[in-house]
Amino acid sequence: MASGATRLAIACALLAVLWLATWWAVSLP
Repeated sequence: MASGATRLAIACALLAVLWLATWWAVSLP
């Protein structure tokens, strides 16, 4: 169960970073 939770947490963190990077790239001219 811990492995699954860790994998989910890593996936969520990666998705958040990717979303932030995309938003930052779009916000900058």
